[in-house]
Amino acid sequence: ESSTSPILIQACSGCPYTIGFDGTGSTNNTACGDLTYAWTIVDPTASTTNESTSTINYDFEECGTHTVTLTVTDGCGNTDSEMVVVVVSDTAAPTVSITGSPGNITACSACPYPATFGSTVTGGATCGDITYTWSMTKPATAADFSITDEPTVDYSFEVCGTYVINLDITDGCGKTAHDSVTLEVSAPGAPTAAFTYSPPSPDSGDVITFDASGSTSGSFCGIVTYDWYWDDGNTDLDITDPIITHTYTTSDTFDVILIVTDGCGETNSTSESIFVGGGGS
Repeated sequence: ESSTSPILIQACSGCPYTIGFDGTGSTNNTACGDLTYAWTIVDPTASTTNESTSTINYDFEECGTHTVTLTVTDGCGNTDSEMVVVVVSDTAAPTVSITGSPGNITACSACPYPATFGSTVTGGATCGDITYTWSMTKPATAADFSITDEPTVDYSFEVCGTYVINLDITDGCGKTAHDSVTLEVSAPGAPTAAFTYSPPSPDSGDVITFDASGSTSGSFCGIVTYDWYWDDGNTDLDITDPIITHTYTTSDTFDVILIVTDGCGETNSTSESIFVGGGGS
């Protein structure tokens, strides 16, 4: 007796598909004793595999039509057979997508931009290892990937130019897939210096708070130092906190200059004239 519905699977030599067949549901006339089992599996090349247990497992890996036949025989010599058809087709190729691309960025050697590229694989063989190969086209002086055979790679961008990040994978059946992303690295623009102060009408002896938090930077690393020139013979240089205080001891108009430096060494300045009163009642 033949099964009317073939079993459809995908497999390959590197990724076989295992099916278990169970003949213990076969019945017999108890007067004729126990059943014996004879399995015959014929593959697409007409090669035959024979088994004699009640249950078997078989690894399908060759494309084409396979027939699996079970013949049971009782002690009286009576026989019965059942056949199933297994159709093996080649596995579909996988697809891969690169994840984590930062897009177009700004960076420099003093302030590299760190990025982590990942991968998402769908489809393809259901077993076996996936091999990963990362590569890139890049500016001549830029470094290569330090690791190229993992699902995820890290890279620090510091050289301006065009980068094409490539990923090629091979699945357990030898099928391949490719993806790439392109990004531009450009030099950051100059920062912009800005500050406010309080109180707005200070007198000599007052503690004046200067706040440069409104300064901006085109660099990923931001503003790294603030240089203050107070116009009274004093300076505060290489300050890392945008907020600072200063006290004038005399009444006058002072031209306060702020110079900011970003992570790529770019600078910008701004100044403001501040009138400091004499105080008193």
